[in-house]
Amino acid sequence: MSYIISSITNTFNLLEYCHNTSVDYTLFREGISLKGNCFQINYKAKNKASLNKIKKNHILFTTGIELVSSELREVLEKIAPTEVEFFDTNIFFGNYVLHSYSAINVLTKINCFDMEKSEFTLTNFAPHNPQYAFLYTVLLDEIPYSFNIVRSEETPNTIVVSDKLKIAIINAGLKNIEFCKSIDLTPKNRSSCETS
Repeated sequence: MSYIISSITNTFNLLEYCHNTSVDYTLFREGISLKGNCFQINYKAKNKASLNKIKKNHILFTTGIELVSSELREVLEKIAPTEVEFFDTNIFFGNYVLHSYSAINVLTKINCFDMEKSEFTLTNFAPHNPQYAFLYTVLLDEIPYSFNIVRSEETPNTIVVSDKLKIAIINAGLKNIEFCKSIDLTPKNRSSCETS
């Protein structure tokens, strides 16, 4: 099985990516190695409450690069060491700097969605680089080529993990992580998700 990995909590608005002092985040959506590069990756916590919420999550989706906790990073490095890279980050709040999260670079970007079962509209007319707006997303049963973690070609801000990786995350006791086989944004309530 394959799953879209996310946080149970909506983390999107907790941090502000510092675009003017950080690397272009879109590099991390390409599915290519960035090893050997020295990047500045900086975030600002919106407020003290945001900082406290951040610490309760193992994966953070932001306006920049996705971040993972040191505990989740350890699991990823154990199960998929050749499929991901990590980069140090700074999360600022006033004079306080949080260093316990890493930016994740997933090295493979491939098609992961079952396009026959999914419901979507094409949002551009580029045959070699189609872009989609999904109302109902259904994953393929397995990630192609036996990868444990990939970035979705259909929506590059989506990270997909294998059943093996999902089980390792659950066995590590990491909480507040959601694993979805399908996501339904319509009123039909067809989402299929489980949580750790």
